[in-house]
Amino acid sequence: MIVNDFKQELLTAATKDDQAALEAVGWQVVDDYLRTLTKQQWQIGDLEPFADLWYDKAPDAVINAARECMRAGASNGWRPRAGQLAPYFATSQSTKQNATHPTQTPAALALATKLRADGQPICDCTPNSTQLYPTTGLMRCPHCGGLDAGQVEDAMKAAA
Repeated sequence: MIVNDFKQELLTAATKDDQAALEAVGWQVVDDYLRTLTKQQWQIGDLEPFADLWYDKAPDAVINAARECMRAGASNGWRPRAGQLAPYFATSQSTKQNATHPTQTPAALALATKLRADGQPICDCTPNSTQLYPTTGLMRCPHCGGLDAGQVEDAMKAAA
């Protein structure tokens, strides 16, 4: 199975909350972990942003990143958003050394800081469904156009 087919299969399963399909692609464990991480309600489609950003990561790496994000307090006790996991993926010999996720580049964080300072709202849709805009590294909600709260938080921390 080529990467694009895998990603499409994973996204379809995540969007529909198809547990059998998630099991088939090995991501049911991620869904189960994120579903029970906090008392927040987990709704159909909540796994989609994680699948969209991290489809190329092993399911246990996604779980470990979410666990580390929670442990570090980066999500303030809430279930972390998909973009917040970027700094918590362990690098290894088999991955690119010093790779930075597009949402965590200095340019993307500077853009998020600038847009927030210019009065751009933060998405508060439920469920949150921010999407990555690859050319800028910015995450926005396709429904309300708001910025991703996790990325804005990361940008503010980087600016401090």
